[in-house]
Amino acid sequence: MSDLGPLLVIAPALTAWLEGPWVTSGIGALAVMAQGFAGWRHCLPLSRNVLVEVVALAVLSTVVVAFCVVRDRNRRQPARVRSVAPLCGLQARAPQELFTGLWSRLSHADD
Repeated sequence: MSDLGPLLVIAPALTAWLEGPWVTSGIGALAVMAQGFAGWRHCLPLSRNVLVEVVALAVLSTVVVAFCVVRDRNRRQPARVRSVAPLCGLQARAPQELFTGLWSRLSHADD
């Protein structure tokens, strides 16, 4: 139907490679609208071929956005782990001598 149909399919995938889920969903919506406009321009807005292409592009865009959301969520997770790891290391270390000496003084103060 449209000579630019394959480019409309690739647009959300390329956007997901470069950007986040919000921009990808915007490009996907624009691609779906462009596919619908191309069908309207050829005077076939409700033909089976146009509807299948528009629905397929919408489903593909939704799947790409979902993968983009999961990818971004997994990218943020290691940053959280890296920020908590030093704190866990501090908790696992033995107390320093200053604190040990202070504790021994306090424990003898009750005698």
